[in-house]
Amino acid sequence: MEANLTAEKFIYFQLSGYTLYNLPKYGRVTSGILIGVSNSLCAEFKIVKQMGDSEDKSEIVKVNVWKKGNKFTIYAIYSPPNNKLDFTAL
Repeated sequence: MEANLTAEKFIYFQLSGYTLYNLPKYGRVTSGILIGVSNSLCAEFKIVKQMGDSEDKSEIVKVNVWKKGNKFTIYAIYSPPNNKLDFTAL
C-alpha cells in the first residue's frame, strides 16, 4: 500500500501483465498507493482522498473492476501509524 513513488518515478515502474495505477506521494516522507490490475480485466481508478493538512493523514483510492459482466468496487486505504482515520470521504 505505501508505494513511496513520486509521479516521476512511477513512469519507470512496470509489472508484466498488469496495468498499474498510482496515487503518488507529494513531498512527504512516506505515502502513496500503487494498485496493479490484471490486463485481462477492465478497470477504472479514482483517487478519493489524498494526504492533506488535516488531522487525518490517510489516503484512499477506489478501483472498479469488471469481470464476466460483474462489477466489483475495491477501496484501498493507507493510514499511517497514530493517524485519526476519518471515513467521511467514503
